[in-house]
Amino acid sequence: MSGSANVLGYIPTKLYLGLCLITCGLYPYIWIWDNAYAFGRISGGRVGAKSLKNLAVLGFLAQLLLPLSLIAWAIWQTTGSTVAAEVFRRALPAFLWMYFLVVFPMRCFNYFSARWALRSAVILWDAEGVMIGRSMTSWLKLFFLGSVYIQYHINRLMGLGMPGFADPSEIESDASLLERLDDYIVTGKPDRVAATWTKDNFESEEEDEYDR
Repeated sequence: MSGSANVLGYIPTKLYLGLCLITCGLYPYIWIWDNAYAFGRISGGRVGAKSLKNLAVLGFLAQLLLPLSLIAWAIWQTTGSTVAAEVFRRALPAFLWMYFLVVFPMRCFNYFSARWALRSAVILWDAEGVMIGRSMTSWLKLFFLGSVYIQYHINRLMGLGMPGFADPSEIESDASLLERLDDYIVTGKPDRVAATWTKDNFESEEEDEYDR
């Protein structure tokens, strides 16, 4: 959904969450695969696309066991099938073991690497440090929310017109995100203006206030 393997694209946060729920957690691994090269690009190759794609493949395969176990449980409860009961008893523990022993450590490593890539790119773009204190500052939120938290900040940085992201015109139709961008940049700016604001606008307003 990013639109290109070379740029990080816009996905509404609510849509992202909805896709995660509908697919029983499979969508984040599709998202990781789709954005692997883009993260490598914005980090100058310091975040490996291969590592991200390994997480995408292993995570997807492990996550498949969750909907399988849920389907088996539903069949078992409605039909009393012993085969379904056996599938459920095997699939759910297998998912938990694979997730916590393999996927979760890889998830933490790669998500924090993606955070580092984004923040490094912000530092290079914004030498004055206007935006770095507002970009993926919470390790705790990243730990619990993972790719949702990353995509949320991609949407914000994209709205600022930061290089390495898709065209910010993609977000013009999402009013709820524009409201969040408004609060993120400067309180009181009109929604449509906030979508195209840059750090230069931020600095010029600070100077105007100082002059007054």
